Amino acid sequence: MKRLLSYIAAATVIALAAAVPARAAAAGDEPVQGAHMQFKESLVDLGTIASDAPKRTVEVVYLNDGTAPVVITEARTGCSCVTAAYKRGKVMPGEQGTIAVTLDPAKAPEGKFFRVIQIFSNSPTGVARVTVKAEIKK
Repeated sequence: MKRLLSYIAAATVIALAAAVPARAAAAGDEPVQGAHMQFKESLVDLGTIASDAPKRTVEVVYLNDGTAPVVITEARTGCSCVTAAYKRGKVMPGEQGTIAVTLDPAKAPEGKFFRVIQIFSNSPTGVARVTVKAEIKK
């Protein structure tokens, strides 16, 4: 009986490992256990923007390279000049999601600045960070 249970457990582990999507990192890496967000770029450089320019929005793309669905619970920005919008719901393993980052130059301070967006999710790390960089000119 023990041998049968051991065989079933080993077969289940092999079947689960085959069903897990490949991670975006180097070949041969094990997938991250649980939900995990891998951002294509963690720095959004918006360059130089005039203070009277219209709002600028960019899409930040991430990949769920984990083994469980990712659910974003909140996205916090450091000021009112930067906002982050995301689609509610699950992003399944191997799928991509996006976060729309919008900069309002009229509300941003003049000169160079960096703002960090904290993205809270069900990931084991709990929070991911994306930095927005820009220079506002009059």
